[in-house]
Amino acid sequence: MLTNKLLRAPARVLAAVAFCAGIILGGAAFAADDKTTLSVSIFTPPSSDLNKLFRVIEEQLDAETDGKLDLELFEASQMGPAPRQFDLVRKGVADISVALLGLTPGRFPKMELLDMAGVVDTGVGVDVAAPASAAVLDLADSHLKKELAGVKLLNIAVLPNPIILTKEEITGLDELKNKRIRHPGPAHSKTLEALGAVPTFVPSTEMSEALARGAVDGILTGYAGIRSFKLMDSAKYVIELASGGMTFAVVMNQKAYDKIPADLKPAFDKHFGPQGQGEWGRVLARAEVEVRDELMGQGLVVKSLSEADTAAFAEMSAKLRADTAQALDAKGLDATEFLNALDVAAAAYR
Repeated sequence: MLTNKLLRAPARVLAAVAFCAGIILGGAAFAADDKTTLSVSIFTPPSSDLNKLFRVIEEQLDAETDGKLDLELFEASQMGPAPRQFDLVRKGVADISVALLGLTPGRFPKMELLDMAGVVDTGVGVDVAAPASAAVLDLADSHLKKELAGVKLLNIAVLPNPIILTKEEITGLDELKNKRIRHPGPAHSKTLEALGAVPTFVPSTEMSEALARGAVDGILTGYAGIRSFKLMDSAKYVIELASGGMTFAVVMNQKAYDKIPADLKPAFDKHFGPQGQGEWGRVLARAEVEVRDELMGQGLVVKSLSEADTAAFAEMSAKLRADTAQALDAKGLDATEFLNALDVAAAAYR
C-alpha cells in the first residue's frame, strides 16, 4: 500500500511506481495485510465527472470491503497521455484506465460508430446516452472482441451530442459552411465536413488558445468542456444539434481482474460491468444538463436548429452512418450488422 509520503510525490514518481508494480506483479498489487490495490489511470483532470465517479466508487468500495479493496487513482495523465490509456491497461502498466476512443482514429472502427450522429438519442437529458451505452456492453462479446483484444471492457460512458461553441452567433446549418470547427475525433470530423465546415483538430488543452487567437471559429465539445477549459472567455454562442457522442471506455487488465480475491469480487462487480453500467451510462449526460443551466446563467447564448434544419441534419446523418458502415463492411468488419444490432439492443433500454 502506498504511504502518505508517496501519495504526495511528483507525478513522474507515481507513474514510475505504477509502471514497476505492473511489470513486477503483472496486475493488481497485493499488500502484506491482504489488501488489494488496483491502479486506475485517468487522463482527465480531477474536476471531471468521470474522476468524481471513480472517487465515489473508491469510498464505497472501502466501506463495503472493510478497506480490503482499494482504487489508487492516477489522474490528469500521470501515467501517460490520453491516446495511450488503452495500451496502459493492455500491457499491464495500469489495472484500469479510461480511454477516449476517438483519440486513436481507425483503431476502434466499430466503436467509433457510437460517436456518429443519430446513434445515441437526441437532445439534452440524463438518459440520452444510457440506452446506446448499455447496448454496447451487451454486444461486446459478439461484435467487439477483435477491437478490444487484450482488455476486459468494464463500462461505457458517452458524452452525448456535443454542441458547437462559436465566437459569432450561428442560427442555422448553412452558416457553418467554411467555418473552421475544432473536432474531437473522426466521426465528428466527417459530420462537420458533410455540413460544409472545415474540421480542424485541436487538443482539448489548446482549445481556449485556438479560439482566442482565431485559429478556429468554433469548438465542438460538451458543455462540461466549455466550463473545464474556460472557453466562454473567448466565445459565448452555442448551436445545439444531435451530433452523436464522445465515447469513453472503462477497460481493465484481465489478469488484474482475475487476481481480485473471490470474496471481494461481488463488491467490485457492483460498481463495474453490467451492474454498474446504469451509473456510467448517465454520469456525463447528467453533468451536461447541470452545466448547461449553469453556463446559461452566466450568459451563454444557446440556440436550437429549426425544424427544417433538424430534418435535414437527420437525413444527412443517416446517409453518413450508412456510408461509413458500408465502407467498413467492405473491409470485412460487419459494421452494418453491428449498427443494426446496436439499435435493437438500445431499444430494450429506452
